[in-house]
Amino acid sequence: MTNSVPRGLVAVTSLLIIGSLFSGCVSNRLYNPSREQYLVSVSPPSEDTVGVDLAIIEFDEFGMLWTPEQLEAAVSLISERNAASDRGVIVVTYTHGWMNNANPGREENDLT
Repeated sequence: MTNSVPRGLVAVTSLLIIGSLFSGCVSNRLYNPSREQYLVSVSPPSEDTVGVDLAIIEFDEFGMLWTPEQLEAAVSLISERNAASDRGVIVVTYTHGWMNNANPGREENDLT
């Protein structure tokens, strides 16, 4: 007596497993390609305040830069703000978790 599983059941089960694996994946791509997107002046500096800027630097799933321009622009902005200030600057680094991404269109956006 053989104990075999019908081919149709194996095919349907395989498709369901593959489909469920891909339905939970977030696309791995650069979300903020333009300078206006990855450098944001949240509160511009004035005579009384130092100002607040947001610089987004995106990495792929292997920790490699999507584009070196984001890093170069962030370092340049920090240097500019430091040179313009008598008291220096404070740099706060935020690294979000794997369930978030840098997509500014997400409803659950945790960047701004």
